[in-house]
Amino acid sequence: MDFTLSNAPEYALKNIYTLQQIWLERCDVIENNQKGSYSRHLLLILHDLREEINNNKERFYKNAYGKKFFKLQISTYCSFKKEQIDDLDRIKRDWTQEVNQELYFINEALSDNNSKFELEDILILIKRIEEKITSENSFGKVINLLYEKILERDLNEEQIEFIVDTIIILFNSKGVLELKLILKEQFQKFEDILTDPKQNYLYPLLFGSPSRYTKSIDEHKEELRRYYEASSIKKRLNFIKEIYCLESQVYKVIFNITGVEFTNKIDIGNVELYRPQVDGKYIKKHDRLYSDFEDNSDYCVAVDIRGVDSKFMSIKATQMAERTIAILSTRNSKDQAIILSSDWIICDSQGEVRACRFKGREQPQPLSADFSQNNQDRLGKWISSEDKCHTTVAKWLASVDWYRRATEASQSSEEILNSWFAVEKFSDDSKTLCKRIPELSDALKTKKKIFKENIDLWLDGDIRTVQLLLVLSELKFSLYHKVRQAGRIFIKPLTSDEMNISKSIDQKLQDYLSTNKNEIDFLKKIIEKVHEIKQQLESQSIILPDLNQIYEIFYINDYCEKYLIEKIIDLKDDVYNIYRIRNMLVHSSRTTSKLLDYYAKRSREYCHSLLDAIAYKIYQTSSDDEIMPLDFYFREMVIDANIALEAVKENKMDKFRNWALS
Repeated sequence: MDFTLSNAPEYALKNIYTLQQIWLERCDVIENNQKGSYSRHLLLILHDLREEINNNKERFYKNAYGKKFFKLQISTYCSFKKEQIDDLDRIKRDWTQEVNQELYFINEALSDNNSKFELEDILILIKRIEEKITSENSFGKVINLLYEKILERDLNEEQIEFIVDTIIILFNSKGVLELKLILKEQFQKFEDILTDPKQNYLYPLLFGSPSRYTKSIDEHKEELRRYYEASSIKKRLNFIKEIYCLESQVYKVIFNITGVEFTNKIDIGNVELYRPQVDGKYIKKHDRLYSDFEDNSDYCVAVDIRGVDSKFMSIKATQMAERTIAILSTRNSKDQAIILSSDWIICDSQGEVRACRFKGREQPQPLSADFSQNNQDRLGKWISSEDKCHTTVAKWLASVDWYRRATEASQSSEEILNSWFAVEKFSDDSKTLCKRIPELSDALKTKKKIFKENIDLWLDGDIRTVQLLLVLSELKFSLYHKVRQAGRIFIKPLTSDEMNISKSIDQKLQDYLSTNKNEIDFLKKIIEKVHEIKQQLESQSIILPDLNQIYEIFYINDYCEKYLIEKIIDLKDDVYNIYRIRNMLVHSSRTTSKLLDYYAKRSREYCHSLLDAIAYKIYQTSSDDEIMPLDFYFREMVIDANIALEAVKENKMDKFRNWALS
């Protein structure tokens, strides 16, 4: 039956609500480059594989890690493999049925077989795959998959998350970035339609809603009611396809510019530098709300851009304007910086404003000052003594300088290069480092055969040890952070919902958790009481997935081992991709990777984790005479991690807990 919102069963309406929550969450995650599985999505992987072959073919041909990484990621979308697959792989393969043969040939070309396709053949295969899976028909199939899933009684949230990621990435590939409200708008109910204060105008959000024209307000309201009631769940989802198929239009993105002076209008391609008071204005004069943007500036830049999404157009226009300014800059430009405004206005060919951004002042980020007075005093002496401090401290401080440059970088390319250089400096101190990671337990080898070939694969040369150090330091940080985030609700709730959850445990347990001496003590209390907290919440039908996972990680050794191996594989692959993109920037001076921003953020985060781990080792000493060479601390990190991970296999979880929170 083709349900509407008024006659759909309760479970379907509940699934739609869950879908809307997942949609908002995934839009946030992808827009803000947060860590997530979408970084391994087929559309993004294929784009980066093509770039490797086009710009780095010789090195890539010899790179066993690179070929294996891309092969393993693509194989999850292929239905030719005979092993048991989970629900997530099943939905991936449903989506790629039409290109299964092409994916098989790419896997063949990336293998070590003698009789196979070559790397050059991959470029043709990728082109064919992309044409098929980004087509309007293919997008329609994704929407149909989503429709089928939300009508299932037991919603598989992992599958829904993948489908939503696919829709978002497909939209992004067409230059549509502002997606947060699209799903909510298509599921708007008639009674939720906004009106103006006098109720003379209605503002429907559902795609294709009829316009008022000359109709009376009552006639228009009745027409909208019929339209909304006739729009089934399937039809509402299909409206998203209609939006995907919209034709782009040409707009002007207008910026203010300072630090320049010119007497004639400058036209370079689609970029125009002009004087509004002399050369004329593009924004309609009667639009007083926005016309001041040109009136208050002696010089402006207008960029012609084709698109449907203001955010995408503003980003592309900013890039084009900045490049034009860079080309026009003189040798003495440093004396008088040419500055493009971060504010902008987008108008159509008639001068009607379609979008704008007036950023205003950003709130400053709070500084962290969690270390003791003694550590502050020691740090002050090290910084003041310049090159006279301990060699280990001097190397750490030098890397901190590069990390700071990464945090202040305006471009992702600078961020990834500076943060990588900060950790690459440690390669000389880790040349002879043991590369050991515990063997998989027999149970895990049997369940996940793919783990074995993946866990054994590491980068070659000195970089391999840097990869290992980044993986271990970030693994430990992520465990620590996961406990801290779940525990925060019980001492620092931020919302009314969190407040209610924190009060759902008995007073005795609340008091025990709140009387913490420091963060480490508090985290240990959370781990100690996690099962009790979980039981008390569940008795009131409150489920906290993050809290449940913490219990499984820190107390259920089978789950913990699988979780840790998956994290290690993800982290070492992240480091490979950071290094790969870094090499592309160094050797080719540019990259077209759609994951540049994503891996720039990961690079900076992982760099911080390693620097923080080194700082922890240094601060543990009572005086500078006790500070050891860096390679000693690196060896300790590897040994401690291996002891903790071996303890998990032997179900000695207390050892693992002590390591994770130390």
